[in-house]
Amino acid sequence: MQGWIPPLPVALGMAALGFSWIVLFGAARDGVPVGLTLPALGWVHLVALGWITLVALSILLHVIPAFLGVEWRSRSLARAATLVFAAGAGTLVVGFSASNLATLQAGAWITLPALLIYTIAACEPLFEAIRRKGTARAVARAFGTTLVLLLITAALGFSFALALTGGAPATLLQQLPKAHALLGIVGWLSLLVAGVSARTMGPIAGEAHGT
Repeated sequence: MQGWIPPLPVALGMAALGFSWIVLFGAARDGVPVGLTLPALGWVHLVALGWITLVALSILLHVIPAFLGVEWRSRSLARAATLVFAAGAGTLVVGFSASNLATLQAGAWITLPALLIYTIAACEPLFEAIRRKGTARAVARAFGTTLVLLLITAALGFSFALALTGGAPATLLQQLPKAHALLGIVGWLSLLVAGVSARTMGPIAGEAHGT
């Protein structure tokens, strides 16, 4: 359906969720010790990027114009970026899981530009809504903030991938992983939920409110 949620990236995201459970059950069955290893980070990114972020980016393609009452003329560019992001996230997870630093770095090189293109494409409808008054402005700011924080989170992850292969200072791996995790969990996911809730709580509660 034109202008609706694209089914392919959502299906890929749900497949990632299913696969993450298979991996988790397999690790439990084999008695794999829990630790901060590359395969363990691969599972984390399978869930965070392959499932949650991919599905969220796909749904935002519908949510942003529908919630804000604006037209997203560059939506096709964002849709393409979402598919590229899916490919990058998959490559990244394979690199982590196989402890293959070259593949891991390739995934980072694909994922970050895809998010950058998506964010640039989203600027058009968000700026249009910000110029208005009322709830739409606040929700647009929340969406814009979350996308910027996701982009910063991805940039930090990209720098870690470079550091693992000597392309960036190794001290980054000691100083910034906590910031990377907090930005992803609090800055991206929590604010995204808050932004969506600001627009959905009224209708859920049976209250009418406009943009």
